[in-house]
Amino acid sequence: MEYHIVTGASRGVGAALVEQLIGPEATVFAVSRTVSDELVELAADRGGSLRWFPMDLSDPEVVDVLMARIARMVTEEPASRITLIANAAQIEPIGLAGTLSTADIALAARLNLVTPIALTQQFVRLFGDTPVPKRVILISSGAARRVMPGLSVYSATKAGINAFVASAQAEVERPGGPEDLRIYAASPGLVDTGMQETLRETDETALPERENYRAWQEEGTLSTPAEAAGKIRTLFDRDDIQPGSFVHYRDL
Repeated sequence: MEYHIVTGASRGVGAALVEQLIGPEATVFAVSRTVSDELVELAADRGGSLRWFPMDLSDPEVVDVLMARIARMVTEEPASRITLIANAAQIEPIGLAGTLSTADIALAARLNLVTPIALTQQFVRLFGDTPVPKRVILISSGAARRVMPGLSVYSATKAGINAFVASAQAEVERPGGPEDLRIYAASPGLVDTGMQETLRETDETALPERENYRAWQEEGTLSTPAEAAGKIRTLFDRDDIQPGSFVHYRDL
């Protein structure tokens, strides 16, 4: 049985990942604030196991409880693969330096950075010794490497993801560390999701490059969530991409 943990599972790339992973030989643990009835029905139609955890991951303290519950379920059938895809994130707060509230900054930092780090820590602790292929994919962004006025908080959290992934992979590769565990930071590229819609609707005083986001939609530059999810899934079996690295959609 393959076991897949997907956060931010009800919309966008997360929902597309869940849809593609559902099947009779897989158990998908979906985590999001809301449940997708469509995906629940799809799992029933396909004869797949979909376990939904309606949780708000902006509170990192729920991570230990969540992962402990999942670990108990993973023992129900022998595992052939275990993966974690930490996709939950928010683009807000959007605005220039000096305009953002401390509370909004802290909320984004918790959801976008602290929670993925905590999920990875628990994943390694709970499943590191399980003798099957294991993959941790933390969703990053090209914004981690590009100056984008108005998105400094989002960019900083995604840059933090990249740094954590590089360090965490080096740690698990030390003598005595878990075998067959690869950790990646993956950017899905420009995807037509609610996040892009938010950017297109934001006032230019908060997002000076807003017209770029509108142009990308008009020019057909955006990929679909299904296309992005399909590319991300290739990391399950790729051995030509260095673990611990940041990999972009275009390179998959």
